Amino acid sequence: MFKPFRKVFHILRQEGLKAFFKRIKNKIVPLKSPHLSNRPYTDFAGFHARSLISPEVHAPFQEADKRCFAFMENVARDLLAKAGRLENAPLFSVLMVACNCESMVGDAINSVLKQTYARLELIIVDDGSIDGTAGVLTACSDARVRVIHNETTLGKAASLNHALKAAKGKYIGYIDADTVWDERYLAAMVGAFSVLPDAQALYGGQLLYREQSEKPYAVRFGALNRALLQNRNYIGHSAFCYRNDILRHVGGYDERLKRFVGWEFILRVAEKCRMYSVPVLLTMYHGSAAENSLENNYASCADFQLVQQISRKRFEVVHAVRPASQYLKHPVSVIIPSYESLDCLKECLAALIGLKEALGLDIIVVDNASGSEVVEYLHELSQSGHIQVVFNDENMGFTFAVNQGIRLAGKGSDILLLNNDAVVTPAAIPRLADAAWQVPSCGIAAPQQLLPGGTPVLKTLIPYVNPEYPCDANINAVHRNVAHVPLYHNGEVLELRFVPFFCVYIRHDVLEQAGDMLDAEFGRHYRSDRIFCDVVRYIIGKKVCHVASAVVHHKFQQSTKALKKSTKAQGAYQTMFIKNQWEPELARRYKFRKAPWDD
Repeated sequence: MFKPFRKVFHILRQEGLKAFFKRIKNKIVPLKSPHLSNRPYTDFAGFHARSLISPEVHAPFQEADKRCFAFMENVARDLLAKAGRLENAPLFSVLMVACNCESMVGDAINSVLKQTYARLELIIVDDGSIDGTAGVLTACSDARVRVIHNETTLGKAASLNHALKAAKGKYIGYIDADTVWDERYLAAMVGAFSVLPDAQALYGGQLLYREQSEKPYAVRFGALNRALLQNRNYIGHSAFCYRNDILRHVGGYDERLKRFVGWEFILRVAEKCRMYSVPVLLTMYHGSAAENSLENNYASCADFQLVQQISRKRFEVVHAVRPASQYLKHPVSVIIPSYESLDCLKECLAALIGLKEALGLDIIVVDNASGSEVVEYLHELSQSGHIQVVFNDENMGFTFAVNQGIRLAGKGSDILLLNNDAVVTPAAIPRLADAAWQVPSCGIAAPQQLLPGGTPVLKTLIPYVNPEYPCDANINAVHRNVAHVPLYHNGEVLELRFVPFFCVYIRHDVLEQAGDMLDAEFGRHYRSDRIFCDVVRYIIGKKVCHVASAVVHHKFQQSTKALKKSTKAQGAYQTMFIKNQWEPELARRYKFRKAPWDD
């Protein structure tokens, strides 16, 4: 009797609620052909892009999945060939912490010793086991194995730090007792280091198994997305490796933690070092087979909150660096189309005014007929010389207001478009400017759009996210806006097809080629950002780039919420936001046409 419910649950998990109701409406049954798929991708490019926000694919695997996994086998094959051509094979140190895992540790050890890359050492720390684990370790006769016995249980972090002191290899990797490596794993990682000479750390994907099942229930691999990694871990510690020499920069493992030790260490490495994702599936994780598995303690773990706390503190320090005077190589005009939302507007402008002198910013606010409190506040700032303000008598919408601001900007100024509910971090504008002018063919640079934890749309935008914590939403499942992910991705700059204009940096020469304005005629309140991105990409031949090192906090559509709530503005809300059109009188005034396709 439960089979129908299992089937419904599977469809909901794989496709979402909207797709499920569409099935019911159209009487669509699950597809039987092995060549058909309901995945949101059909090839590796789509899979790779999707992995940035949804790094797990659950069984049963479909043809779209299998062709991607097969390509990843070809990536592994290529890396193995490159490793085989190395003249001087570097030593690879493999670390393991074993505690009361007698039944499984032998398989993990054997998978290391059977690696096709033979130049390795395996350092095992027996962390005070009271079962037969010590006997299994003592029975290892391979000369490449060294065993350290802790008299009492010190914990994973302290045990790893002991192992690190003994490690002699150029590269360091780790394997859990509940993980088995494909015999090609180390060779593939060494091959990847040879392909990526600037790489200081690498990680691959994992096949996930329940208990002793012989078939994986999921594949976990995500191209490097630094914001998602900070929100919730998706990198297996046993699929992660790094250069020994980075330890002097990042330190060892945090001994305050009992759980999430690997995640916290990986976060520090990602923040301070050059790290790449490598799309191979060469590790098999049997996490649920261990009683003390970290995966079994995720939901209520205080250590998860501690990792979030300490990583957020580091995050704030990194992005609070105030740039030196004259840092920007081009003048920048910040244009803020604004409507109501006084508290958000104050926070937005306070951050900008604090940077105005250091960066030489010109701040232009175009107000769309806000109430008296907002008007008085803006008038005071204008009188003090902090900002320029344009006051509209009626709400003209986002695009028209932006164009008014562009016309006021200085000749030759780059443009930063910014929502009034967005707050720039001190380092964001210089980093966007650097990317706009230094990344080849970049025309528009966009930051992380960091939405606060608890934002209702977070889970819809980013399927894997923990919605209680902040995350970047500029790359998301709704927009499907990733244009290209490099095969080996360092998580820094990503080419997009489109980015919402809550905050974008536009080079002045690109803006001039686009006609010095957004398309207000056919995109009064929205759509103009998509049109402009396509103009930049297809007509001008430049790229739209996501810059992970630039962070802007966004409270998400506060002006739209204010417009929707206003009883006086219901007509404007329906026309401007719902229909995205112009009232006939305004259309005639500005000679805007109504297209026949825009009913």
